[in-house]
Amino acid sequence: MPATIDPVEVEKVTVAELLRFAKQLSLGSCLLLGGLLSGLLLSVFSLGVSTGRTTTRVLSDTDIPKPSLTLTLAPDVNPDRASFKVAVSGTVADAKQLYTYLVVDDGNAEWVEPGLGFNRDGPFFSTAYLGLETDERSLNKWYTIFAAVTDKEHKEYQHLISSAVRARGSPIRVYRTH
Repeated sequence: MPATIDPVEVEKVTVAELLRFAKQLSLGSCLLLGGLLSGLLLSVFSLGVSTGRTTTRVLSDTDIPKPSLTLTLAPDVNPDRASFKVAVSGTVADAKQLYTYLVVDDGNAEWVEPGLGFNRDGPFFSTAYLGLETDERSLNKWYTIFAAVTDKEHKEYQHLISSAVRARGSPIRVYRTH
């Protein structure tokens, strides 16, 4: 009687059983079986395995949506004559289980602004602070405001950790005059 394996029971077959089965086959059949096993292993590692009630899937970077950000100045803000406080609004999408921050680059460092934070998704309204309110050195200079999504928590006014950034929104340049 030729050796057979029930396809329904394939998940329960051990390597030793497969080797015993292979000994009973011709060379051509062994090569075919080897090809089938290679294909099965490849599909397990690239697509996942289905075992009855649960399915395990190996995710790649392309499977995880990249966060997206938009940012705009409030209508009453003149980007060529901005004050210390600048109102902004924006939208973030696909940032679940990540951190969203408003960031101000003063030309020396990128500073995380207060507000926003963990698991933010959807529209937001916030304030960017351009330099120090009473410091003359903060006047008459350009600042860049942008939103960022990171995989690490930041404290207010901490320097942005570039290696933690998953996405950056388009920057907005403003000139502080008062």
